[in-house]
Amino acid sequence: MAIQIGIVGTGFGEKVYIPGFQAIPNVKIIGIWGRNSAKTQSLAEQQDIPLVFDTVEEMAQHPDIHAIAVSTPPHMHYEQSMTVLKANKALFCEKPVALNTAQAKEMLNLAEANHLVHGVDFEFRAVPHWQYLKQLLERKIIGTIRFVEVAWQVEGRADAKRAWNWYAKKENGGGALGAIGSHCFDYLEWLFCPIAQLSAQLSTSIKERPDPTGTLKPVDSDDTCNLLLEFMDATPCVVSLSTATWRGQGHWMRIYGEYGTLVLGSDNLLDYIHGFKLWLAKPGEDLVEQFIPQELQFVHSHPDGRIAPFIGMAERFIHSIKTGVPMTPSLKEGLRSQVLIDATHKAHEQKNWVSVHAL
Repeated sequence: MAIQIGIVGTGFGEKVYIPGFQAIPNVKIIGIWGRNSAKTQSLAEQQDIPLVFDTVEEMAQHPDIHAIAVSTPPHMHYEQSMTVLKANKALFCEKPVALNTAQAKEMLNLAEANHLVHGVDFEFRAVPHWQYLKQLLERKIIGTIRFVEVAWQVEGRADAKRAWNWYAKKENGGGALGAIGSHCFDYLEWLFCPIAQLSAQLSTSIKERPDPTGTLKPVDSDDTCNLLLEFMDATPCVVSLSTATWRGQGHWMRIYGEYGTLVLGSDNLLDYIHGFKLWLAKPGEDLVEQFIPQELQFVHSHPDGRIAPFIGMAERFIHSIKTGVPMTPSLKEGLRSQVLIDATHKAHEQKNWVSVHAL
């Protein structure tokens, strides 16, 4: 029997969620909801989606829908996800999962209380170069880790003329910390171990943006975030994130260990998945590119690099629905990322180190 899916959101949902779920055998998207009813109806007709809903609640109550994927802006996630979970439907949620730790915890508690399948789109866990990096770290190919450095600097919001939208508002979950920092927190704890404490500086370099009428509106969300982290094993880590850097260096991680160095990175500023390469250097030797095992490679590549790793996440979600085996990453990892986001805001406001309590 096919798993029948409802999609909430027509932005990222149209670009990634719809082609992603459509690529999975025995999965059918049968319903969609979007804020713009005319756009949603047109999209449904283009994609042969039979049901267009006026509300998320109507979708959640429909008996033919088994699971719902939420791909709206962050400030909508909590209410929409709670609607899905209260209707006892499996939930796949875009990151960050909520606006604060309390919301994320409530979502997780309800999902667990109702014994529901739940997943979160932390897609770097499905990228071949990142998966192979994890394997190398588990094999301790560079021994004990001494220092980790992440630099993720792109130009997506470097143009001050780019239009004002929800992303410009901190209260809506906008900003670099939520957009890319949520990913960063997840993959750091996936690759290494829990973060024990952190200090942070958030900044907004572009303080106004034009709305559709050309009127300048204030921006209070961050476009740059600098972090000092300490893992539970006392390993130090430096993270530099920015979405406002013309010709930024892209996305890079450097891992320094007792037996060498691993470097993972991409200088692709147009697609945050395409372009990764992985290098290894032993003491006294140059960096040597590492070739990814065939079994880790994407089955299919797509012009939009986000689609292939999303398919990997969506396949885990569907497998969990069919087998009852909990998915990872789930709302538990979503909550953990939110805990670290909230700790970052607190550290910035207090201008001090903040301890991060284990869940």
